[in-house]
Amino acid sequence: MTHEAASWDIVTYRYLKLKVVDLKNVSVNVSGDMFMKVVKVRGHGILMYLGHNIKMVSGVPWNAIGMRLMRWGNTSMPKFTAAVMGHFHTLGHWRLNNVKLFSTGAFVSDDKWALEVIGWDSKPASWLIGVNEREVGSWMKAIQLS
Repeated sequence: MTHEAASWDIVTYRYLKLKVVDLKNVSVNVSGDMFMKVVKVRGHGILMYLGHNIKMVSGVPWNAIGMRLMRWGNTSMPKFTAAVMGHFHTLGHWRLNNVKLFSTGAFVSDDKWALEVIGWDSKPASWLIGVNEREVGSWMKAIQLS
């Protein structure tokens, strides 16, 4: 596992926390396990997971992600109805039984890792996701970061 001091993810989270400090309705939690945690948003458990320990099968991550989410749903970890996951550098969303999965894209352009390891280009992109009392993903907006 990447040491916290060497992770650009952690740098990004801390930078974001500094930038939103004056916004009353926004909080950024950079404590605890930064690579996997279940957070509560409007009463919904949302799994935030880097994705680094999910191994692809034949160069495709989707089946392995689905299997892992189903396994985690039957463990002692806090319950969740949605998951936000990175690592595979591909923007996407889908439902796996009762869990909505949001896959974040890459934050960089010219993504050599995705091209070499997965075999496809990725665009710098991520999600804005609406959460209301009834559901996670009440609205979704893909944002192009380039």
